[in-house]
Amino acid sequence: MKNLLLVVWMMMAAGMAAHADELAVSKKTPAQAASEPLSRAGKYESDQWAYQYGEQTGWKSKHVYRGGPLTFAGQAVQPHDRQTCILTPWGWLHWTNTSKSEVGCLWMPLPAGEVPAADLRLPDPTKEPEAFARSQQPPAPLAPADVDERPQDANTAKLQAIEEELRRRQAK
Repeated sequence: MKNLLLVVWMMMAAGMAAHADELAVSKKTPAQAASEPLSRAGKYESDQWAYQYGEQTGWKSKHVYRGGPLTFAGQAVQPHDRQTCILTPWGWLHWTNTSKSEVGCLWMPLPAGEVPAADLRLPDPTKEPEAFARSQQPPAPLAPADVDERPQDANTAKLQAIEEELRRRQAK
């Protein structure tokens, strides 16, 4: 899943890079960035943050989607799920995935003044670097279950007895 997201971001960045002559790069401090609206396509940078903001038209609805890939300290910011939000120098951004968007996965700005629910927020990497780093780790793979080590209940024991009886009858 993580690789798929990275591929989508790279494809979007490549599509936006095709119009590099039209894109501006805005490098500002967090205080300056907070007062700068995301109003035109370009690369926005502030301290360790980078946001490639662009406008793409949906292939079916012709709706204009505004957003793009987001990085912190050179690493793509990974969402928890399809409604994840993060506070950036440009305000709150939320994640949209391919099932809801015709143009792919994007970090899109929330409308001004809108604040997401606490359970949808990623930790602020500038204030909680350890919590943010943990949030960006992929979940640990599940260990394969060993059938012989599973606890057995009364139904499992009955099922095993029935299977044994069937094997015995088939052997006759």
